[in-house]
Amino acid sequence: MRVVLASDPTVVIALTDCAAYSNGFEFSVAVRSREDLDSRLLGFGPPIPPGAKEPDGLFRITVRFADGGSASSSQRAPGPELMDYYSAKRDGLEPKLPKGPVLQPTSGGGGGKRWNFHYWVWPLPPEGNLTLACEWPARRMPLTEHELDGAAIRRAGDSSIDLWG
Repeated sequence: MRVVLASDPTVVIALTDCAAYSNGFEFSVAVRSREDLDSRLLGFGPPIPPGAKEPDGLFRITVRFADGGSASSSQRAPGPELMDYYSAKRDGLEPKLPKGPVLQPTSGGGGGKRWNFHYWVWPLPPEGNLTLACEWPARRMPLTEHELDGAAIRRAGDSSIDLWG
């Protein structure tokens, strides 16, 4: 799956990959530019302390499910609900699942004119369209939204092979 999410005369942002699993899906985004890009505007640099305001203009990806649930890459760290879930699991408890979706960056990097980002989304989307949106205010790239077939992602995840079954 490859889709141009946003572009201007000097920058292209594209969805380059999407893979579904039994409990969620991952996708990759590529940013390409004719000129070197400031890594800080892509979210690289010192971590933002809890409760501190995020710098203006950062590159942002948002996932919105057909049921209205959404998550954004601007959420720099897992929210308290997700952290409480992991803490309870660590303590051997069976906690209530956090409200989804959860969008978590898994890796990213690059330099100069080429940057790549990888994200994990939990859970699989419900039936209906999944909206993938991006914006980059610092580059004057407005919010753009693209509809993906959430049912196809769900079917792919539901048909994934259980490696340890």
